[in-house]
Amino acid sequence: MKNNLQLSLKILAIVFWSYTPIFILSVLPLLGVSVPNFFFTEFRGENYAWDFELMFSVIFLVWGFYLWKISENPLENLTFIDFTIWASVFHILAMLTIGFIRASDLSHMLKDAVALGVPLLFLVYNRFKIQ
Repeated sequence: MKNNLQLSLKILAIVFWSYTPIFILSVLPLLGVSVPNFFFTEFRGENYAWDFELMFSVIFLVWGFYLWKISENPLENLTFIDFTIWASVFHILAMLTIGFIRASDLSHMLKDAVALGVPLLFLVYNRFKIQ
C-alpha cells in the first residue's frame, strides 16, 4: 500500500513538472523561435496568457519537487497529500468553469483537467486505501 502511494506521488510530481517544458514550448513562438505547429499559442487558447501560465508552471515545478520529496515517507506527510488532493480538485473545477465560460479555452482546459485528473484519481485511491 505504501509503495502505491509513493508511486502515485511521484507520478503526480512528474505531471506537475511537465507543465514547465510545455510552457517553454508554448512561449518560444512568441519569441520568434520556430517549434512544431502543436505548440503554437493558438493551441493553448485564443487569448493565451503566457504570464498567467508562467505563474502556474513555477508553482507546479516547486510543488512537484515537494511531492517527490515526501514520497519517500508519505505516511508522515498526509496533511500535505490531503492539501494536494483538495487543491488539485478545486483547480480542475476552476479550469472547467473557465472553459465553459470562455468557450474558446474549453479544449485547452479539458485536456489539462484530464492530464491532472487521471494521476490525481490514482493518488486519491492510494491515499484513502491506507486509512
